[in-house]
Amino acid sequence: MRVLQAVVHNQLMRLPPIRRLAQNRHRTGLQSDSARAQVVFEELSRHLPRDVSGLKILELGPGKGWSLAQIARSRGAMYGGFDVCRYLTQEQAGFFDLGYSIGDGDVLPFPDRMFDVVWSHSVLEHVRSPERLLAEVNRVLAAGGLFVSSIDLQSHYHDRRDASVMYDFLRYSERLWNLMADQRSIWVNRLRKTDWCTLFGNAGFQILLDQPRHVANDLSDFRKCRYLSSVSDEDLLVAGVLLVAAAAPVAPSR
Repeated sequence: MRVLQAVVHNQLMRLPPIRRLAQNRHRTGLQSDSARAQVVFEELSRHLPRDVSGLKILELGPGKGWSLAQIARSRGAMYGGFDVCRYLTQEQAGFFDLGYSIGDGDVLPFPDRMFDVVWSHSVLEHVRSPERLLAEVNRVLAAGGLFVSSIDLQSHYHDRRDASVMYDFLRYSERLWNLMADQRSIWVNRLRKTDWCTLFGNAGFQILLDQPRHVANDLSDFRKCRYLSSVSDEDLLVAGVLLVAAAAPVAPSR
């Protein structure tokens, strides 16, 4: 990535007309691709202890897609959505019968213990305050409720098969990375799989499943990249992870 070009591009995104144009063109979520949504629904729901009928589900980051909501509701679930941008029309947001809300992610505008399940697909890597969001997810989940999240750990800009650029965002300091990308959809928080496991634990979750998606590359391919020298072998070989975690139980009243 050419640094100066990226910085200029990123700063232009602060201009409202350009930001609106980019948002309209931005492909995000499942884009209401019903076939892909079906695959994702099966991937997420198979980790639940029973079918979704009667469950209250919150989806984080539906983007421009409402197909997951359609599928879940067709199977008897009640469904809410939360996002950082209002991508859906009022009619599309109507598929979320438990509410479709917009915010910065530091606060989820739902009551304590409202949901049985919270799930997300390729969303957490874009979260600006992961510690705060995880605490909020824990708050809105019923005791023992499940958070099912598929997290993408690779670059959203480069060839995802090329080890030299697969984690290119780690090449830069945090300050420079933000100057290059914090207004763009390619921005990711750069957390690795082990970081996420630690954050989930710190937020009070019990991780029930830690299912990594491994890269096809050899470890030696990554070790040729000097900027990756401080990254552990485990984190270099994991391109994504699906975490299933149970919310902390309600503390007994005194």
